Amino acid sequence: MKRIDYKSGLLLAVATIQGAIFGALNTTYISRRVFNDAFGVLMIAATIVLFLYPYPRRAKEAIQNRRGYYLVRNLVEKDGTMHTFSYNLRAGVGLSFFVGYISSLFGIGGGRVYVPLLTVFVE
Repeated sequence: MKRIDYKSGLLLAVATIQGAIFGALNTTYISRRVFNDAFGVLMIAATIVLFLYPYPRRAKEAIQNRRGYYLVRNLVEKDGTMHTFSYNLRAGVGLSFFVGYISSLFGIGGGRVYVPLLTVFVE
């Protein structure tokens, strides 16, 4: 299928790993009460974001309205189908660090935090 953008994945993974290390180091500084409250707020916020933004904008519309530093990527499948997409690299790296930190701090899988954030802020 060849639909995986390894270059983008590696760029974002490096930031996520650094955030995860930082989050793991900070777990001892948070009380159980604060942890429980923050975890509840995080889960509710992620759910609200998914309800408010259930679908990303169309690719053509999104690419035409870009501001700032965006990385445009082209992927070609085995059958020749071409996919063009772009994303804000700075926002992606920053959010990846944040997701790594939060996921490690709360001991949850990053997808619960990553998907809503990437859908809304990175496109």
